[in-house]
Amino acid sequence: MIRRGRLVSAIAALMCAASPSSADDLARGRALYQGHEAFAAGRDATANRLPEKFSACARCHGPAGEGGREGEVIAPPLALSRLTAPRDALPAFENEAVIRAAITRGAARGGGALGAAMPRYALQSEELDALLAYLRVIGGPGDHPPGVAAKTVTLGTLLPLSGESAAIGAAILRSLRDRFDESNSRGGVHGRRIELIAIDTAANGAAAAAKELLSREPYAVVAAMWRLDESDVGEAFSRHRVAKIASLAVHEHMSSLDEWDADLLAPLAAQQEALTASLRLCRDDGPHWAIPILPPAQPISGAVWFDAPPRLQRALAEAKGPGCLALGLGAAPAVARALRAGWREHVTLPFPAALLAPPRDGGGADAWRALGLAAGRLAVELLSRSGPQLHERSLLDNLPALAGFELYPGAEARFDRTRRHAFDPGVVSIPAPAGDATPPAARATFFDNGG
Repeated sequence: MIRRGRLVSAIAALMCAASPSSADDLARGRALYQGHEAFAAGRDATANRLPEKFSACARCHGPAGEGGREGEVIAPPLALSRLTAPRDALPAFENEAVIRAAITRGAARGGGALGAAMPRYALQSEELDALLAYLRVIGGPGDHPPGVAAKTVTLGTLLPLSGESAAIGAAILRSLRDRFDESNSRGGVHGRRIELIAIDTAANGAAAAAKELLSREPYAVVAAMWRLDESDVGEAFSRHRVAKIASLAVHEHMSSLDEWDADLLAPLAAQQEALTASLRLCRDDGPHWAIPILPPAQPISGAVWFDAPPRLQRALAEAKGPGCLALGLGAAPAVARALRAGWREHVTLPFPAALLAPPRDGGGADAWRALGLAAGRLAVELLSRSGPQLHERSLLDNLPALAGFELYPGAEARFDRTRRHAFDPGVVSIPAPAGDATPPAARATFFDNGG
C-alpha cells in the first residue's frame, strides 16, 4: 500500500525538468522499489518466479540504492546518476531505454548480459516509468519515507488518554515527551526534531485510533498499547509498513510477532515460564498455589493450579496455614486483597523487576513512567544509530546492535537477529503484611529476570 502525503510534497520539488515524472510516479516507484507494493504480475514478475517479498529491488540493491553484496554476487548502486556514469572499466548506460532493457532483458553495460542472479522482470510500462522516476531521486536529500522531512521526524503513539485507564496513558505519554523534549533540546537526532502524535484509544477504540494515526502518516509508532484480542491493530501498521517500536501490546508467543514488531514487554509464553520457575523457588512447607498466565500449566509436584482469582481467593480463606503463591501481574491485585499473614506472593512481571525499584532520580516508583522512559530511550537511540538517511526499516534493522543497551537503570535490551522483544520477564517476591502498614512494593524482594 502506498503512503503519500508528506512524501508527495517532499519529492515534488525534486522532479527534474528533463523528466515528466509526476509525484504519483515517484510515490509508486518508491513503493515498488522498497517492496511496499507488489508488482502487478506477482510471482510472474520475475522469470524465476521469485516470491513477492524477494522480488523488490531493495532486497539486493539496498533501501537507498547504495548497492550490496551477497557472497560473491555484487549488486551495484542503482541511483540513476550512478547508472549513467562509467563504472570501473565498463561504459555508462547510455540512456533510460538501455536501463529499461537491463531490468526486463538483463542487458548489461556495453552490450553484454547481466549475471543470472539479476532477475529479468516482466513489468507493466507504468511500473517501469515509476521505477525510473524513483531512481532519479533515490538516496538523495529528498528521498524520505513518510513521516520524515529534512528537519523533523514524526512518531505516533496509541494510549488510553481518557476513561478508567487515563492515568496509565498520561504517565507513559508524559515520559515519552520528556525523552523527546530532552533530545530536541540538544538539536534533535541528526538535525531532526522529534514530533509526537498521541491518539486516545479509549474514546472510539484502538482500531479507530490506529486508522486516525495512519492517516497522519507517522514514521514509526512508539509505546503503543492495545489488547491481545485487537491483533488487527498491529496488522494495520504492518500493512502500511510502519514500524512498531517499544510496543506495549503483549503477544502470546515470540512467533506471534511480525517483521514490523519490536516489543518492549516479554511475550505471555515467556512470562509463564518465569512464573513456573518462581513457583519452584517457594521453600515453604505450606501450599504452593498458582494461577497460570497461559494454559495449560506445566505440572509441578505438590503445586495446585487455579483457573481464576475467585477460586484462589476462596481457597485462601479456608487455608489452615501459610504458603506460597505464583501469579501473573494481571491476577496479583485481586488475590492480594485475600492474602493472609505469613503467605508470600511471587508475582511475574512482563518486564525486569528493576522498573519497580525506586529510580535513581529520587522520584516515585512508577512502572508506567519507567516503561515510557524506556520506550522513548529506545526510539531515540535507534534514530541515532540509523543515521540521517532513513528508510522504513531503519529502526528495525538496528535492533540487534542494541543488545545489552540499558533502556532503564538495571533493565537492558535483549534484542538479537531473531528476537523481537526487549525485556525478559522479572519476578518480585512480596510477603503478606503481618499487621504493619508497610506498602507491598517496599517489602518486595526483586529477582533478576525471573531467576
